[in-house]
Amino acid sequence: MRLRRVHSALLALAAACLIALAPIQSAAAAVSGSAMKTWQVNGTVYAIAYAGSNVYVGGSFDSILGPRGTTDMQSRSNAAAFSVATGAPLSWSLSAVGTVRAIAVSPDGSTVYLGGDFTITAADGTTHKYLAAVNATNGDVLPWNPKLSAGVRAIATDGSRLYVGGSFSKADGQQRLHLAAYDITTHQLDPLWHPDSYGSNTYNGGTLQSSRVNSLALSADGTTLYVGGVFTSIGGANRNNGAAVSTSGAGVATSFNPSPALQYVVLVTELSADGNTAYFGGRGPGGFLGAYAATGGAQRWYHHVDGDVQAATVDGSVVYVGGHFQNVSDSGTLIPRGHLAAFAADTGALDETWTPHANSNLGIFAMDAEPGYLGIGGMFTRVNSKVQQGFAEFAG
Repeated sequence: MRLRRVHSALLALAAACLIALAPIQSAAAAVSGSAMKTWQVNGTVYAIAYAGSNVYVGGSFDSILGPRGTTDMQSRSNAAAFSVATGAPLSWSLSAVGTVRAIAVSPDGSTVYLGGDFTITAADGTTHKYLAAVNATNGDVLPWNPKLSAGVRAIATDGSRLYVGGSFSKADGQQRLHLAAYDITTHQLDPLWHPDSYGSNTYNGGTLQSSRVNSLALSADGTTLYVGGVFTSIGGANRNNGAAVSTSGAGVATSFNPSPALQYVVLVTELSADGNTAYFGGRGPGGFLGAYAATGGAQRWYHHVDGDVQAATVDGSVVYVGGHFQNVSDSGTLIPRGHLAAFAADTGALDETWTPHANSNLGIFAMDAEPGYLGIGGMFTRVNSKVQQGFAEFAG
């Protein structure tokens, strides 16, 4: 990812021009700001998924490292699993050659779905590229072997269907522009669902971005899929970078249409616990996080930051965000935050006391939460100035 630098004067100008900027008020995070002393990775984590007592991580690394102060090390190839409560590694292991960028776990906890720019070789010698399903207990690659033309950036599932988004244009030989759906039981590509996304209208540092889906969030009832990325049209309707499409039929766009329109690349998409609010975050200029009514898309609040928002997760009444920003901006006022921040899900109020910080320029790329725990992943070697590389957990 290209590093973006934004001066405070530009931030002030951009913030002043935005509608409905959330005031910097008070909110309360659900987890401590002190990271647990857990195992780490010797590289970068791009994806995290909690599932019961386990947490699965994916990225670009070849080993996991013991907690700071120890010399323990175990081999892992771009994917690993840890105990949620203790951070200790599980025996779950597989060999992915290339970067894992997305992880989803089936609702019954039996299967882990991986997406990215990788190749995984199964025990029978077959290769699985860009998308694979593996046993959640031992990491064995399952027989299903979808064929995509390019990489995967996002996965969502309700247990009956698997939705994937990325930069691909074909799935199993059929045109599927950046979105596809598979039946979990039969593993067949849905023959009707194709809310193809088009358009490359967004600039980053003067470079035109190719149309791509970066993030997905599925409604609790499984009827609506919220999509973020780079596009001007999706599901047969004009939409800028953020949209919602029906999961039935051909996948036409719903009436959800963020207002004002999302002008810049969307990297993260999340839904509130009650499903009434959709959150979109991304880059440009600097970075942003906005909250929109899940029906219609009216903006509820908006925050500007001085670097990309690259990760987000909702934990009850709190939205946690991560990226390579160093400040949150409110009408020109810069409030320091070291790649991490927390906001009230309903009002957008900034948590004034949750202030953990990670080092490095690019910062945080992945987040997920379950009650009592928050996991972060990225390109860092320290959290709160203590050694913690690539992956960290916070507990309530």
